Amino acid sequence: MLKHILQAIKNWIFRLIQYMLSVGANLERADKLMASGEFNLAIKEIKNYLRRDPHNCNLYVALGNCYDQLGDKAQFKHHIEIAYRLDDTNNACIYHWARALVISNQCELALPLLAIIKDSTSFAEAVNSELSGICMALGDAYRAKEFQMTAWLSDFDSLRHANAYLFRLAYNDSNDLLLAQEHQFWAETLKPKTNRLTNSVSGVGTQGSSIYLTGQPVAKPKSQKIRIGYWGADFHEHSVRYFARPLLASHSTDRFEVFIYSEDTVKPSADVQAKAYREITKDFYDVHSLSDEALETLLRSHELDILVDLMGHTSANRVHLLKNKFAKIQITGLAYPPTTGHSSIDVKMVDPHIWTAEASQYYTENPLILPESLWCFDPMEEVPYLAEPPVLKNGFVTFGCYGNVAKITPPILACWYLILQKLPMSRLIIQSTVLIDKTTTAAFRKRLVEAGIKEEQIDLKKPSFGAAYWESYQEIDIVLDTYPFNGGTTSCFAAYVGVPLITLSGKSLISRVGRSIMCNLGFPEFAVDTAKNYVERAIEVASDTNLIAKFRREAPQRFKESSLGNAKKFALGFENAIEKLLEQHAKNELGSHSSVPALEQEVLLQRAQMVLYNGNVAAATRILDLCLKHYPDSGGAMLLKCRQLVTEKFHLEALNLLKQEHPKLSIEDAHEALLLEARLNLILNEPGAALQVLQKQALMPEPSDTQKMQGELLSTALSFDVSGERELPTYPAQQSILVLVPCASAKIVEEIERHMYANCIHPERWDITYQRCEPSERLNVYNDLITSSEPGLVLVMQRNLRPWNRNFFFEVVASLEHCELLGCAGALAWRQKDWSVDAPSFKAWGLLRPSQQAQDMFELQIAGADRRKIVDGAVVLDGKFLAFKPALMGELLFDEDMSDSQSLAEEDWSNRLHLSGKRLSIHRNLGLLITESLVSFPAHSTQGQQRLWERLNLDPLSLSIRDYSSISVPIKLPEDGVVIASQYLN
Repeated sequence: MLKHILQAIKNWIFRLIQYMLSVGANLERADKLMASGEFNLAIKEIKNYLRRDPHNCNLYVALGNCYDQLGDKAQFKHHIEIAYRLDDTNNACIYHWARALVISNQCELALPLLAIIKDSTSFAEAVNSELSGICMALGDAYRAKEFQMTAWLSDFDSLRHANAYLFRLAYNDSNDLLLAQEHQFWAETLKPKTNRLTNSVSGVGTQGSSIYLTGQPVAKPKSQKIRIGYWGADFHEHSVRYFARPLLASHSTDRFEVFIYSEDTVKPSADVQAKAYREITKDFYDVHSLSDEALETLLRSHELDILVDLMGHTSANRVHLLKNKFAKIQITGLAYPPTTGHSSIDVKMVDPHIWTAEASQYYTENPLILPESLWCFDPMEEVPYLAEPPVLKNGFVTFGCYGNVAKITPPILACWYLILQKLPMSRLIIQSTVLIDKTTTAAFRKRLVEAGIKEEQIDLKKPSFGAAYWESYQEIDIVLDTYPFNGGTTSCFAAYVGVPLITLSGKSLISRVGRSIMCNLGFPEFAVDTAKNYVERAIEVASDTNLIAKFRREAPQRFKESSLGNAKKFALGFENAIEKLLEQHAKNELGSHSSVPALEQEVLLQRAQMVLYNGNVAAATRILDLCLKHYPDSGGAMLLKCRQLVTEKFHLEALNLLKQEHPKLSIEDAHEALLLEARLNLILNEPGAALQVLQKQALMPEPSDTQKMQGELLSTALSFDVSGERELPTYPAQQSILVLVPCASAKIVEEIERHMYANCIHPERWDITYQRCEPSERLNVYNDLITSSEPGLVLVMQRNLRPWNRNFFFEVVASLEHCELLGCAGALAWRQKDWSVDAPSFKAWGLLRPSQQAQDMFELQIAGADRRKIVDGAVVLDGKFLAFKPALMGELLFDEDMSDSQSLAEEDWSNRLHLSGKRLSIHRNLGLLITESLVSFPAHSTQGQQRLWERLNLDPLSLSIRDYSSISVPIKLPEDGVVIASQYLN
């Protein structure tokens, strides 16, 4: 009987292993399909797995993401919701469910979820990017830009984060020059292309609406016509279609051969515009599922004369590929107002009203100055006729502004306030997609009121569509354009049906679109150059009902007569301009007239440092190389290069570079160089050389406070006296101490006990006990100790700590005479969840760590703004180490619902003790060595993390400080660090 049972178990185990292997293989196939863009096939594979494993939340996340990539937001939300219900602690489920809520205009529900995982190691960059999007919806372009920059620097080679940052920046009230500089910086620091093929390609053709590849593409027979390709991601019902489709449909088929390369995922059967584009040319290629390499092969096989980029840095773009040349001439236009940043793109479409004498510093491309308008707007559908302006019936003027509320910057709000104040009977209608969401609507209304605009003059409206959208302009007399990001499509909509716009112009395309529209229609007086004139012109036009009525009558016809609305006329002008470009190209006369300067040296250095901190050495090197290209004498770049060499343990190379470049440095950089040189000499066991360098540094003028402290710490390390540290302090006669270590293994506690007996004095009459507790049960144990008031003293010590201060127990006992709770690290203000990266004046610690820069060495690291050994006044202590007397804790217990939150539970308790009036102190020389890093945030969120966020009431949309500064010194032995810290700290 037993034999049969054992055999049955073996068979079951065998089948389980076979099943797991088959599932693993199938999942690998799905991953490959998703990586290659075959999302429909991946969906089929994932659904097969779900039949076998219907409760796997990760499979539902993968399935939802496939639908997201295909543009099916309803199915995305449906499957992500199932995943979240299966496991609402899984960080991936939390993140994607928050995304689904944001897409569904439910930001108020998404924000608390994003707050929980904001500092998660795996999701921090994604959360920052999502918070950036929410800030855009709230109309806060500044914070949107800052969140997105944090995400980008965390993953610098992410094209998605980079594109999002550049797009967010366009909405900021920043100058035109900075916008161009940032785009150029992106292009110049792109990750070098690899030659890895992910799609094998062998022949190219079109089959239905999809491209198929079966080997090397066969070059199309070359005709005498000019081959022009259009590459975009919006060949469907999208705002770009109002400009792109009229042009593409109006090309001369006698002179031009048109190719379309679509990154769209929208099916033509589900979209009228998608179908219409496919009818323009037989050479329509769906390329969204192609690898970069396969797409490049396809583009080159067509031997294009002209390639027009219709994406720029908008979503779903692959503009990074345009660093290479796929046509004789590469053009960008219609979709993205700023420069692309690529010098390899030859020209950008502009017009005489856009281009100015100084404009070359705002574009990396040359200008393609078209005869009249930079684009042609044509709905190519029936548009309702609007009756007379509403002011004639209402007796008061109604202003309007449609589109993205992030374009409504503080300066333009200030203008609106003055206009509405001067015209108290007037009203302002604002229509935007973000006004569907209650949270974003309330936040935007608050912005308007804070700007001084009366609520009774505001009418916030959800978006309308189709004929209802056109008809909504019947309610408006005058559009108030945004600045510096002018309205584009929405301004054309308004002018097309006869609603004029007051527009403020800047220096580059993004802030001159409104001027181009009004000048092309013959009403240049509606475009102004100063905020003062913007306000005055709006008030003047509001009182001139004849002018408003004239525009309503004449604008639609003027549209049809000008290149702005006449597609045939615009296409002819564009084609003639292209032929001239090709003539210039044949004569090698194109050249480059761009004069965009580099970003400031300090900005480049800050980014390189942050990228290096985030572990991307290659990207940091590219940024530093760029800095040295534009600023060859940059001491800061040289110093970062040296630090990078030190990180890679090339100590001699770094030292030689420092000595070589030192004469070129500024005073500030020279201080840093000498301190680094002294540090390297310590690592290389050259104390005499280190001392000479520090003596030289001490004589130099104007050190910063941090430089002064760093120099003093290094000097202490060179002159510390071990003998003075061997004197024994006077100990209290008796003590009862429990050293409590939360860990799963009794061997760890035994090892800690052996270590502490070997390196820390245990007075004879002291009762020191070492005890283990299960991490999941530790809070119950803590609370039992507090309520029982036994023993006299408790030391909570995480498993990765080892004390090296031989007077460790005495230091703890003596310190607790002046405080109720003692730690080794903490903060003097809890202003953000991760207080350890707050500004130096708000945090303090003294710790030992294994060196990351030198083998078999350690680091003494000290944080804080002064040299006190005991820092009083802490509001929160690090959960790695806590010492307290249970009898003094009163009834304030640990929150047992936070047991799943690692050391956050201890931090929370310490903060609640502070709030109850208890004194918290930080001892910066307990000699605690951190032997290993414990994972701060696992793959799952916790109830404790949620509770802490709620209690601290931290704003998830607050911008976090990221200051990693501290002073440190390399040491040979941990016990040396204790002596050095003792002599350095007062």
